[in-house]
Amino acid sequence: MAPLGYALTTKAGGRIRLTIDGNRMRGTRRTAADTTTRAVDQVIPRLGYIASASDLVPLAVGLKTGRVIVAPVWGPTMASAETRIFTIRGQESMDIEGTTWQAWRVEERRESDGVLLATWFLTDRSPYMVGGEGYLPNGQVQRYTEVALP
Repeated sequence: MAPLGYALTTKAGGRIRLTIDGNRMRGTRRTAADTTTRAVDQVIPRLGYIASASDLVPLAVGLKTGRVIVAPVWGPTMASAETRIFTIRGQESMDIEGTTWQAWRVEERRESDGVLLATWFLTDRSPYMVGGEGYLPNGQVQRYTEVALP
C-alpha cells in the first residue's frame, strides 16, 4: 500500500503534484493563499499508510468485532507519520444514498492524544468504504460516501 504519487487540486486554487520514491517525495506545491508554485524535495523521516486512504488499513488487516489495529499514517502535508489506532466496533445496518448496507463501524484515533479523527463504515465488498465522518479541528463534521463503479 505504499503510494507512488499524490495529486490534489482544490476549488480554492491549491495544487500539489508529488512523486514518492521510497522515503523521498519530489514535485510541486501551491497553496490557495500563495499563487507561487514551490518545488518540493523532501525526505520523509517516517513513512506510513497514506492518510487520504486510511480507511483501507482495517480492510487490509481484516474486519472483526473488537479488533484494534495500530498503524503509522502519513500524508504529504505531514512532516512525519503519526500513529493511529483503528478500533472495529461491530456491524450495523445503515442507509447510505438509498442503499441499505450491513457495515462495520471503525473508529480512527490519533494515538498521541486519543482524539477521534474519523468513523468509517466499511464492507468486505466494493465500494468497501460506504460512508464515513471526518471530525475537523473546528468542530465541523465532514461526511463521505462512496459508490461502486460499474
